[in-house]
Amino acid sequence: MLEGMLTGIRQPASLLVPPVLLEERRSTEIFDYGDDLVARIIAHIRDHVCDGIRVGDLVKIFPVSRRTLSRRFIKYVGHSPASEIRHARLVCARRMLLKTNRSLTEIALTCGYADLSHMDHTFRDILDKIPSEMRRKSLF
Repeated sequence: MLEGMLTGIRQPASLLVPPVLLEERRSTEIFDYGDDLVARIIAHIRDHVCDGIRVGDLVKIFPVSRRTLSRRFIKYVGHSPASEIRHARLVCARRMLLKTNRSLTEIALTCGYADLSHMDHTFRDILDKIPSEMRRKSLF
């Protein structure tokens, strides 16, 4: 840029191309949450997101009450266990939308949503797009 100003030669404009999908590696999921139980629960959520896991399931599996679980999540992660489950489902669904040719209904059920409508509402609320729109845009 400075060279162009000194010599009078114009530099070509930069072209920014937004990414279609930033792929998270499993190594990015490793994080010190400051609480071993919270870390184990988050790992369990990510490993079982396709099973339709709910907060009630977590308190049956781990030695903690629903209220204590919620408090610890807010303290160490900054959001609720339900938000963590929603995020894990969303990541699962986005990955499948962009990497497979499976139907939207199949993706919704595989990622733990009750049905396609539930997945559509979640995408619209969080990403301001519906899954079919996201898939269509990823093809170009």
